[in-house]
Amino acid sequence: MISYSTNWMGPISLAWYRDRGLTYTATHVMEQDSKITDHKKGDVIKREEIAISYSAGRMDIRDDSKEGYDGWYEYSLAPMRSEDWNLFSTWLDDLETETLWTLDQILEEYQQDTGHVIRWWKEDEIDAVMYDGHLTSDSERWKRMKENAQ
Repeated sequence: MISYSTNWMGPISLAWYRDRGLTYTATHVMEQDSKITDHKKGDVIKREEIAISYSAGRMDIRDDSKEGYDGWYEYSLAPMRSEDWNLFSTWLDDLETETLWTLDQILEEYQQDTGHVIRWWKEDEIDAVMYDGHLTSDSERWKRMKENAQ
């Protein structure tokens, strides 16, 4: 049988999110004194946070009918929403086939079996992001709010 699993590989850098406009500045009030900084309870701090989390990596494929590395394959997985990665990973853990399926076959079966459509990252596309704790789907409004925050 052939089994499939995901192998998460990123993105691990805040810069990836920043370069794509997927961060925002969040304001927090310290609930207690910090043990590692000079911030005290009640201090207001700002920090950069990720608006929408993405995951990418590869799909590991193992054919147990073959010896050693002869039965090892992999497919690259482009960035997708992390929620989608998690759902896909869970589903994929149970997938076993008798023949090697293409990535397209796997994705089609996943969508037919679960009814879920994976939301892949597309350059220059911001469909819904968080700004200061508020979800917005208006890209122009999001851009204005980001500019005002700087």
